Amino acid sequence: MKKYITIILLTLAFIAFCLLEYNRKNESKVLEIVSPDTIVVDINKNGRKDFDETICVADVESYKFDINDTETIGFWYLANQFALKNLQEKHVKLNFTGEKTSTCSYAHVNVGNKDYGQLLDKNNFNINNLNEEKTKEQKDIINRMNLVIYNHKSKIVHKLDCKFGKLSHDAVILPFKQIIHEGRKCKYCMGEGSDYKNKSKYKKQKSKQDFHARPILKYYPNEIVDGNFKLIISDHTNTLKPDDKCNFSMCKNFVQLINSSKSTIDIASYGFDNIPAVISALENAKNRGVKIRIVYDVNSSGQNTVYPETHNFLSSFDKNQLKNDYSKEKVKSSIIMHNKFAIFDKTTVFTGSMNFSRTGFSGFNSNSVLIINSLRSAKIFEHEFEQMFNGKFHQAKTEETQNYPGEYAIYFSPQDKVITNKIIPLVKEAQNYIYIPIFVITHEELTQALINAHNRGVDVKLITDATNAKISRSKVKILRKAGIPVKIENYAGKMHSKTIIIDDNYLILGSMNFSKSGENKNDENCVIIKNSKLTKFYKGFFEYMWTKIPDVYLKRYPMPESSESVGSCTDGVDNDFDGKIDSVDESCAKY
Repeated sequence: MKKYITIILLTLAFIAFCLLEYNRKNESKVLEIVSPDTIVVDINKNGRKDFDETICVADVESYKFDINDTETIGFWYLANQFALKNLQEKHVKLNFTGEKTSTCSYAHVNVGNKDYGQLLDKNNFNINNLNEEKTKEQKDIINRMNLVIYNHKSKIVHKLDCKFGKLSHDAVILPFKQIIHEGRKCKYCMGEGSDYKNKSKYKKQKSKQDFHARPILKYYPNEIVDGNFKLIISDHTNTLKPDDKCNFSMCKNFVQLINSSKSTIDIASYGFDNIPAVISALENAKNRGVKIRIVYDVNSSGQNTVYPETHNFLSSFDKNQLKNDYSKEKVKSSIIMHNKFAIFDKTTVFTGSMNFSRTGFSGFNSNSVLIINSLRSAKIFEHEFEQMFNGKFHQAKTEETQNYPGEYAIYFSPQDKVITNKIIPLVKEAQNYIYIPIFVITHEELTQALINAHNRGVDVKLITDATNAKISRSKVKILRKAGIPVKIENYAGKMHSKTIIIDDNYLILGSMNFSKSGENKNDENCVIIKNSKLTKFYKGFFEYMWTKIPDVYLKRYPMPESSESVGSCTDGVDNDFDGKIDSVDESCAKY
């Protein structure tokens, strides 16, 4: 009898598994919420939004964002929050009606065995079927929220009906209590006589509704020197458009090092943009007899499509002084030469997370660069460069790790397995805090080490880039579920750093993303510095950035090209890599 019961249970379990697998294959992930009744769904399961993947919810019309319609903007906000709660990062099943427009296909959307359109209707977000009593309740909620227009770029708060607020290109609608700013209020709509200017009334509001506005620094120093080290960091919250002017510290320092070089310049870079000041400096160096050699990345077709200007940039150099990582191994895999370093006169090293591009040199992306004046360090980087210049990339290289007790250590991927062998042990030893500003985190063992550190009382915090926060391998969701605060940056440029700051003691930075590919496949470099002064400086920058990013993004995922990401709709950059820029992108067009 027991045998038959076991067989029946196993059969039922198998059927249940098959049903779940069938449902999973027939569901698609929501990539973006354009409005409460319009979403982007990954129908072809390629991980990015394509032209024909915008879905309008059938039989429902919800509130649309209209900055000029102050009467319904609060209802739009409530409906949009409802959509985020019910659809963001969820898998849905689509039942197409056959109706199409130039912008979307209509479908019934099923999420968690519930009809999303019916949920909108039930919660009074279908404007074709509004309930007066529920509408009145929602009005009370909206009044308590005290929605305002917040212009991220100018850091000014406006009332919803303010004509200057409506003109703001980088404005977002938020409850006043969620805003983090320098306390600047629009003089036109919040001047003398306004509720916000009246201190006694403001205090009364604050006690009742927990309103707050935390003053923060508008700028943080971008470089520090200690001994043989110069550390430079870029703040993408204050640079909302990339350019090729070379006005930023990282570019100026790079050009200065080129101009002062007397004999050799060796550069290993993922790719290049044509920055006139850099090109001119290299041309002048070449004309005065400086030997310039360059190693760069190409894809499996022998091209650099990430930085298409690479070919033109290199065209003026002797072909015998150029080397890329194209090989049979390259054709079969996705490995890359991801370094970003240069060695000047075999004495000075320029390295870090910054690509030699407009978005890097202008400070549009948040990066870290380390300049090391040291013959020993230059020798280590030179050994790595020589291997690549002589055709030994990726797994073909030999190990060249060197430590300087009490100072720093230099590591290279894939030989040194630096995350497993060096970074995780430091995480395990951390006692007070671990702060991490990064482009992406997908490394399972490092993620678990951070969770373990959090569980033993270490203050673990991460700031990560918006574009990569939702990719399938991202560990953001796992870290948040474990109770670790993870903020997702909401600015046009990328959080492109690859940095870990530990206990006012250790600073880890370089070109290596915290991923298995970064550790085990790509050509990368990573420097671990034991230096209290530099670590405390970077810690201050992390805290500054943490304060600047609204707390709402401890839970939410800001869309990288939308009004949520400051400057992304006016920067001329395809921030979410969907082939659409600024107002052409649906997420920007609605604003």
